[in-house]
Amino acid sequence: MNLCLRLAISTLKFIMKRGNKMKIFIYYGNKTEEFSSSKIFVDRLLESLKSDSRFSEVIFRTPSNTDFSHISNWRQVIEFNEERQKISKEMMESDIILLISPVFIHNVSSYMKVFLDNFALWTHVMPLVGKVGVPISISSTNGNEFVNDYLTKIMNYWGILTHKSISITLANKKNEVIESYVRYVLHVVDALTCKNFSADTSTLNLFFENNVNNFKLDHENYEKSIFNELPYSKCETFDQAYELMKNKE
Repeated sequence: MNLCLRLAISTLKFIMKRGNKMKIFIYYGNKTEEFSSSKIFVDRLLESLKSDSRFSEVIFRTPSNTDFSHISNWRQVIEFNEERQKISKEMMESDIILLISPVFIHNVSSYMKVFLDNFALWTHVMPLVGKVGVPISISSTNGNEFVNDYLTKIMNYWGILTHKSISITLANKKNEVIESYVRYVLHVVDALTCKNFSADTSTLNLFFENNVNNFKLDHENYEKSIFNELPYSKCETFDQAYELMKNKE
C-alpha cells in the first residue's frame, strides 16, 4: 500500500480511539500580494478562526509553505512523498476542510491544481469520510461557479460532506464588504462545527456505491487494498460510513 496513505489511515484509526479534536485545515491556492483584497480577506478570516476557542488548531497551507511538484503521471501520485505524508496527516486529523482558490480563466489556480493532483489517489478511495467542508472561490467579477463546481466535485470524491460553495468577488470592494464576506464564511464554519450538520448526500452516495461495487469484483487492485484499510470499508453507502465516522467518539 502507498506508505503516505497507510500512515494517514493509521492516524485516522488513532483519532477514533482518542476522540476527536476540533481542528480546521485550509488550503489557499495563491501567493497573495501585500495589501491585495484577497490577502485582506484571508488574513481577517484566519485571525477570526484562530481566536475561536472551539478550534485547537487552524492549519493554514499555501504554495508558500507547501513543497509540491507538478504531477505528470500516476507513478508520481503513488510513490512515497514526505510532504504529501505530512499534509495527509494534517487533513486526516482535521474536522473541517476549506479549499480556497482564486479564479483564473474560469478555473482553479495552478497552485490549487498542483495541490489537488498530489492527492489524485484519494478520488478513488474517499479516505476523508466523516469530514465536512466548504469550497470557496475568489474572483474579481465572475467565473466563480466553474471553480466552485470543480472543487465541490473533488471534495466529494475525497469523501467530504460539503456545505454549499461560497463565491467571493472582490473587484473594487471596500473593507466593509470584505468584512461581510468574512462574517459569512464564519457563519458557514459555525454551521459545519455542529454535529448535526446535514447536506445533500446523493452525489456522495453515488460515488461511494460505485467504489464499493468496483471493489467487490474478484480481481485485486491498488485502490481496493487501500479502501479495505479504511474503518468504513464494510459499509454499503456513504450515509452509513458517514454516520459511523461521525459517531466514532
